[in-house]
Amino acid sequence: MAVISFEHWVDCLFGRPGEYPPSFASVDVEYPALAPETALEYVTRLFSDAGSILARFDDAQVNQGLWELVGASGELYPMLLTDLPWPDRKRGILSMAALYESLFLERCSAHLSHRDDSDASPLNSICYMWWDVFPTWGQPGEAIHADRDAALLEVMGQALELDSEACRESGLHGLGHWHMHYPTQTSKIIQRFLDRETNLGPALLAYARSAGAGCVQ
Repeated sequence: MAVISFEHWVDCLFGRPGEYPPSFASVDVEYPALAPETALEYVTRLFSDAGSILARFDDAQVNQGLWELVGASGELYPMLLTDLPWPDRKRGILSMAALYESLFLERCSAHLSHRDDSDASPLNSICYMWWDVFPTWGQPGEAIHADRDAALLEVMGQALELDSEACRESGLHGLGHWHMHYPTQTSKIIQRFLDRETNLGPALLAYARSAGAGCVQ
């Protein structure tokens, strides 16, 4: 299988003109398919230092590239593959916490996407929908995935600790979807958030309560 450099891969994903809302109908992203272990390595490297690596791209470019990466490229699936070493996959999963802290926290605007705010940054789009399009919502019936799912829930919980409405909304969105498979765990994470953050705005507070009951779209 052909290999391209990390730098070329980043340029292919983020270097084209960004459209908002993102559109891939007219985009021809050509690079050879990455081997699973290479995809995991590149994704982990990107997420671990996304703020610096993606600083040269504008918000629309980053939004479009991340939509492609999480929703269409298939390059996040290696995080889920049990035939790859768990320590490597765990590093990849936990690197998403750094993606939130170094990119979404710094560049998303203070808007709530579930309210369809037209003034929001383009980057709020993928931040909000990250866990909606992420390639799993958990598999509680399979013990082999227990550590993986716990790590993913940990990342969602860490998003709630950031002083960012966009990041918190994203974490709540994910927890709301995962409530169907992990009701006890997700409810506890959200309740700890509500106990800690006593000055939330009414819109985010209402969304948190809905997510705690699994009522998100």
